[in-house]
Amino acid sequence: MNDTPKNHFENAAAAPVPRLAVTVEIDADVLAWMKSEGINATEEINGFLRFHMDLGEAAKLDAQPEAWEPGEMAALAPAPAR
Repeated sequence: MNDTPKNHFENAAAAPVPRLAVTVEIDADVLAWMKSEGINATEEINGFLRFHMDLGEAAKLDAQPEAWEPGEMAALAPAPAR
């Protein structure tokens, strides 16, 4: 397998997540605006939800005390300006 930088990221990319068809009620004016702006509602809503899902996962990692050694972040922080 050729492991150039481009191929490395393509090979390391996660497999696509299967999609499910669901019904969602959206305010008519919001949907009309999305259509008038040429926004793909399915992609935009999925991206928005994935962003918030990822934020929640990142917050869980930040809350794990074993993620950092005591004082580790303080040693990396620049000195305050005086």
